[in-house]
Amino acid sequence: MAEDKNKIAKALWQDCLATFKKKFTKTVYDTWFAPIKVKTYDPEEKKLYLKAPSPYYGEYIKENYGQDFYSIIQKSYGKGIDIRLVANVVASKQSNIPEIIKVNLRPDEVLQKKGKEVWDTQLNATHTFDNFIEGKTNRVAREVGLEIAKKVSKSTFNPFFVYGGSGIGKSHLVNAIGNAIVQLHPKLRVLFVSANEFMSQYQTANIDDRITDFLAFYESVDVLIIDDIQFLRGKWTQETFFHLFNSMHQQGKNIIFTADKAPSELEGIEERLLTRFKWGLTTPIYRPDKELRYNIIKYKLKENDIKLPNDVIEYIVDNIRNSVRDLEGVLVSLLAHATMTDNVIDLAFAKKIIGQVIKLEPQKISEDDIIRAACNYYHVDFQAVQSKARDKEITLVRHIIIYLLKKHTEKSLQEIGNLLGNRSHSTVKYALNEITKDLQTQVGIQKAVKNIEQQFSEKSFLRNPV
Repeated sequence: MAEDKNKIAKALWQDCLATFKKKFTKTVYDTWFAPIKVKTYDPEEKKLYLKAPSPYYGEYIKENYGQDFYSIIQKSYGKGIDIRLVANVVASKQSNIPEIIKVNLRPDEVLQKKGKEVWDTQLNATHTFDNFIEGKTNRVAREVGLEIAKKVSKSTFNPFFVYGGSGIGKSHLVNAIGNAIVQLHPKLRVLFVSANEFMSQYQTANIDDRITDFLAFYESVDVLIIDDIQFLRGKWTQETFFHLFNSMHQQGKNIIFTADKAPSELEGIEERLLTRFKWGLTTPIYRPDKELRYNIIKYKLKENDIKLPNDVIEYIVDNIRNSVRDLEGVLVSLLAHATMTDNVIDLAFAKKIIGQVIKLEPQKISEDDIIRAACNYYHVDFQAVQSKARDKEITLVRHIIIYLLKKHTEKSLQEIGNLLGNRSHSTVKYALNEITKDLQTQVGIQKAVKNIEQQFSEKSFLRNPV
């Protein structure tokens, strides 16, 4: 009796497949309908169980071909049929994935050695939490990353979306998360892939009619890390990733992204994907502050058993401000040049080499820089400048500070007055007019202003610059 049911079910399914083949293009039919098989059929209960290569199929078919799919099946099996599409994942954790190699889908290092699967995570093994130096600008992201690695199957931070500028440690962090998961949870499959690589894989699979293998491979992954998700482009690539994301998320699998901007600021990506990016936790990594830059340099020097003069370290830290990658690159270049030329690394040598390696950006001059430089030059306390004191030297310093603040910052006269003991707009304006006149006639004041400007431009007066 069961055999008869199976024969009937298969015959009816062949009728459905024939209709699908007529209705849809060859690519659509071969990709989405041909791989589906009948699992069980109960005509009395009116239940039909179909098996698909992965959980992704059910969601994709429902959204894109649902009405046609169900109406065609009902015509063959009868109205009221209860249709269930269940996954028959090809790439289970025990299986190898030889087809991935054949269609040249990376990671193509999924090989068989002595009967054991060798899974290539594509992680950078040198990027770990041990050498990811923590600071104020990356502390939250690092702590969340550690939490995910420890409790990956129970993490509430799913997806985890890390964003920030280039070279500040995003890729290092997510690789560190991946490496920690591999160490703590060796049975889980972790995969690191760039958005560009994902797109290339999808396109190759599509051209070679191997979407089934592509999806089965990705659905076998437990923790998917996608770097630079802002580069994900193409309607069908995003469509595929949308359903893949849903399938993985529903199964409790972890997804981690990096990007150069927050999800709300990304362009060229479908809104429904952006919404899903925000389901878990989104956190930035900011440019490294001085303390973090200093600690990174110190760590690198200690790691490589190298010593540098303090003024060279200060110069590197003060001038390489935007990127951890630039910091490390400058240090490597400096040491390489010193080794090849047999030079001692002093401040002059460091300035020369660093200027050749990267373009130094002019530093933004702050009100504190100006005030401190002027007070240091005249050896007066800033509180005296803010006071109501009217002796000649204090008044001159106060006027010079007003002049320099107006010249080098965007502060209004009232804001300058507030800084200098809550002086009025008219008082500051009068002082500015007076010092402007003096600068036209008095060489001593001209020289003083020039020296002060040189000091805060070079920041040589700063013992502990911010």
